[in-house]
Amino acid sequence: MRHHSIGERVRALRKERGLTQTVLGERAGLHQVQIAQLEADRYQSPRLQTLHAVAKALGVSIIELLDPHLSTKESK
Repeated sequence: MRHHSIGERVRALRKERGLTQTVLGERAGLHQVQIAQLEADRYQSPRLQTLHAVAKALGVSIIELLDPHLSTKESK
């Protein structure tokens, strides 16, 4: 099973919600360039504060953002 990068998950969640990088950045208190760089996996180790802000703006837990298989929403 292929593991998706954080950037790939951020991009997928953002698109699922119909958000642009600019809007997600505004909601997370970040600049659009930071969102673009995060989605492109340009950060080797994104700051926890950044990931928390993005997860909150996307309406997911930070755990779900980091590993969707650990999501508490999945009770199967």
